[in-house]
Amino acid sequence: MLDRVVDREQFDLVLDVSRPIPARVIGDMLGIPEEDDEKLIDWTNIFTAFEDPLYAPEPGQTDLLFQEILEYVGALVEQRVAAPTDDLLTALMDAGSPGRSSTSSSCRCSSCC
Repeated sequence: MLDRVVDREQFDLVLDVSRPIPARVIGDMLGIPEEDDEKLIDWTNIFTAFEDPLYAPEPGQTDLLFQEILEYVGALVEQRVAAPTDDLLTALMDAGSPGRSSTSSSCRCSSCC
């Protein structure tokens, strides 16, 4: 995180350093690529700070964002079905399918897809 600001004369400690940390930690646990951290931050801000005017979604935007999240997670699930990894998402998929591994074509996140 500090690599992003080491060459700058000025930076915002919260926005540039602290803000991305939770998304990266959770993203890493779930096997989400680092380039998607900004998406995770935006989605989290909208759904947890929806009363904050800075993050409040426009009317109707919430449904579209929810659909975007479902499609994103659905794509991750399909990737893990095709090629399981050593991450929390694969572990959750395996836990939700007793007796089946996440490589099974019948393993799906029913609430996500």
